[in-house]
Amino acid sequence: MAMGDGTAKPSTAGENVRSSEEREPTDVSRLMGELIAHCDADSRILSVNQAFCDKLGGDEAGWKGRRFRIKGAAAEGSEADGFETGERRRYEAAMRCGERAAWFEWEETRLPGGEALFVGRDVTRRRRLEKALRDARAEAEAADHAKTQFLATMSHEMRTPLNGIIGMTGLLLDTNLNPNQTNYASAVRESGVGLLALINDILDFSKIEAGRIDLEDTPFRLDTAVQSVVELLSPKAFEKGIEIAAAIDPATPLRLSGDEARFRQVLLNLAGNGVKFTERGGVAIHVTPSPEPGDDGRERIRVEVRDTGVGVPDEARERIFEEFSQADSSHSRRFGGTGLGLAIVKRIVEALGGEISLESAPDVGSVFAFTFQMRAQSAAAGQPAPVATLARTAIVVTRSNLLDEALSKQLAAIGYRSHRAPTPEAARRLSDETPTAAFLCDAALARDHAEIAAGLKTSFVLLPAASRDDAERYLTLGFSGYLLKPIRQTTLERLLGEGAEPGAEAEETRLDSPEPPPHESENRLRVLLAEDN
Repeated sequence: MAMGDGTAKPSTAGENVRSSEEREPTDVSRLMGELIAHCDADSRILSVNQAFCDKLGGDEAGWKGRRFRIKGAAAEGSEADGFETGERRRYEAAMRCGERAAWFEWEETRLPGGEALFVGRDVTRRRRLEKALRDARAEAEAADHAKTQFLATMSHEMRTPLNGIIGMTGLLLDTNLNPNQTNYASAVRESGVGLLALINDILDFSKIEAGRIDLEDTPFRLDTAVQSVVELLSPKAFEKGIEIAAAIDPATPLRLSGDEARFRQVLLNLAGNGVKFTERGGVAIHVTPSPEPGDDGRERIRVEVRDTGVGVPDEARERIFEEFSQADSSHSRRFGGTGLGLAIVKRIVEALGGEISLESAPDVGSVFAFTFQMRAQSAAAGQPAPVATLARTAIVVTRSNLLDEALSKQLAAIGYRSHRAPTPEAARRLSDETPTAAFLCDAALARDHAEIAAGLKTSFVLLPAASRDDAERYLTLGFSGYLLKPIRQTTLERLLGEGAEPGAEAEETRLDSPEPPPHESENRLRVLLAEDN
């Protein structure tokens, strides 16, 4: 190196640094954290790195020539690629590390000539964490099970006194109370009914969460189950001024064997929600055979529950069937509810071998559709009824699109082509064209159409069940009979179906109507009924 005075100063660097030719080559494998063992085709060790010796003891010289075999289970993710020279395998094995046992994950790569390269990693910490997570999960599941059992027990115990409160308040309302007392008692009863519904939801959900959703297999009639749900909800629907109706496709098998109670629970929840969230229009139920065949010879049936209520926004549809979920948080304040009903429905539908879906738009309404599978009681009983030929005519007068649609389906099932008459003039024209037509008129429009009804042999006024006492007044207007809403499809078939004489039976009789009291006799019985509801 040239110095400032022009003289050369000899370098002393050679005294401290060896020349590159004299340097020892650096073994990169000794600097790695992984354990590395290079073995020949006979599984004898040719070389190991320092990490191998540090973990398993000894030195490289002591390991050379020893057989290296791994006895362990194949580790996850054993399918690795990227090595064209052979195959790669992964194992996990426990090995002694001094005074303790440790778990290692070994990756074996076959090299040309039959040699093998083993790369190991200490996974003891990971396995301990996995075990701790498994233990924590087991404890959490046990705690969750205990919580579910507690909820089920407490919910059941609370229902008995609540039924007493509701029942006794109902009896109190039947006594002579002043207006203030009536209001107070009504508020107590409504609060009790709401609390009971909430507890029933929690009880049902806790039983389902505990895996106790047991399905019964008993014979029942599908049409009777559907109609019973409609009639149960009809007082609340008519109180709100909305319609509720059901129609069953004639090709649907009616005599089934399965869990009627669970089916009714699903339908009652969906239709009940429809009534609760609908202020105008109504709720319609339509039952049809599913185009997809059932499993194991069972019948697959599709049910649609359509309402014209508040609807469900797009962002809420994904979570509408989740636990404690509401389409809109304001709904829980306005309409009540726990957010458990649809979660329970989904679980039951899946247990019945079906699926559930939702189509909805805000302020337009919702369509909940679900399928279920059940066996027909027998080949004859499950045989679908032949679809009737539309050979006769019915004139329908109503302002409700939903009621008109439901009646059209019900009438078509018994061979009637229905025509809706939007005005008295249209009804007059249709009746003149077809004087043998059956005439069905909503009670709210009966006076405007009384003259038309009087001129036809078969004319029925459609009355809410609560207005049954007004039937005589409509009969004096010229109607030949009346039908109570919600209208049974079986009633239409009995009064208007093939073989029925038009106008022969003026008044609808219902299967659940009370029988006339028997004549008193000397041998009278006293009956004691004990029940907590």
